[in-house]
Amino acid sequence: MLRNRVGLLVAAVVLLASVTACTGVPSGEVGSLAEGAASLLPPGLVLRLPRLYLEYAETEDGGAEPTVSGIGASVIEAWFGADLTTVKIPPFYVDWIQASNMQHIEVLTGAEGVFAYVNGEPLPYLAWDEESIGLAGELAGAFGVPNVEQFKAALPWLQRIGLDLVVQMPLTEDAEIIPYRDPGAGLLESTAAPEFVAAEAEIKVGLSFDENGVPSLGGVSAIALQPIMGYTPGRLDPGYIAALKQSGIRRVTVQTRGDGLFIFVNDRPLPNLAWSREHMTNALSVYAEMNKSSWMANDVFVEMVSDLVLRTANSDIQLVVDFP
Repeated sequence: MLRNRVGLLVAAVVLLASVTACTGVPSGEVGSLAEGAASLLPPGLVLRLPRLYLEYAETEDGGAEPTVSGIGASVIEAWFGADLTTVKIPPFYVDWIQASNMQHIEVLTGAEGVFAYVNGEPLPYLAWDEESIGLAGELAGAFGVPNVEQFKAALPWLQRIGLDLVVQMPLTEDAEIIPYRDPGAGLLESTAAPEFVAAEAEIKVGLSFDENGVPSLGGVSAIALQPIMGYTPGRLDPGYIAALKQSGIRRVTVQTRGDGLFIFVNDRPLPNLAWSREHMTNALSVYAEMNKSSWMANDVFVEMVSDLVLRTANSDIQLVVDFP
């Protein structure tokens, strides 16, 4: 049943691409067509698609490759001459994943953002709203996003179409199966008010660049370090500075708080990385599991990293970067 569902989705995507190609739609009009189609959904309505499953099957060399509808990546390569090496997992990493007991990863999209779960446990997620995702589309070109028109066309769909993909990793024979997350559970079940209390630290740093891309910190230009270091640290390409200026970008602010990592452009918010204490704890647990089988005893190092991450995540740190 699940394989049939995946197969139908793939067939639908191929059919859609074929129809688009046959109708001769100019690439420049793809964005407006996609945005127009997305706008057909009533405001506030998210079309949630059935959960899809992608399974990584072990290969003869001990690695793993993704399979869809029972067809592995190697078969696709043989049929179409495509190179799918990048989606395969080498034997070393298969052993690492199995030793870490990472059984499955789930990724979901919706009106509130992109959510990720490992073994059913929520991790920090990408949060957005109409304003922030709209700004991301406006600034895509200025920040050098590849295939910018396709990216802008996809943004409305990311909010209106709820995707749910579970990637099943290869298991050891004696693995105790961890059940998938209940698909009926809410996406925001663990995003209540953060459990972080008083901020561990409060830091604000102001950085500015001139027309030549030279940074200044606290009024001190990086040129002062050139005789010592032999180059100007932190210098940006003047062409990049000019592109930002042409796009109207005057200030970028990066801030961490107890509930996430935030980025503002000209004091307007972009999509942000959001977390609570539970999200951070789950992420650090995954990190610890993936490093406990390292080639060296690193319990102390893992504990140190975990402590540093929790302290940083619970601090109010603000970096303000001004451009000419």
